[in-house]
Amino acid sequence: MSYNNFSSGITSVAVPVKNKHKEIIAAVELIGNEQRLRPVSIQKYLKLVIDAAAEMETRLVGS
Repeated sequence: MSYNNFSSGITSVAVPVKNKHKEIIAAVELIGNEQRLRPVSIQKYLKLVIDAAAEMETRLVGS
């Protein structure tokens, strides 16, 4: 999670995407303004990012 690290007023969460060898090959990141991505609501968004990364990993393993 990043709060105002790269640009004032911007928050982001990122989760790695791993291949079948558990190597990080990509990342899923959600970036938004700090009014929408507040600490109290970040868990909801983090779950969506984790789920998206998991879906990508599942599809990669199947191919």
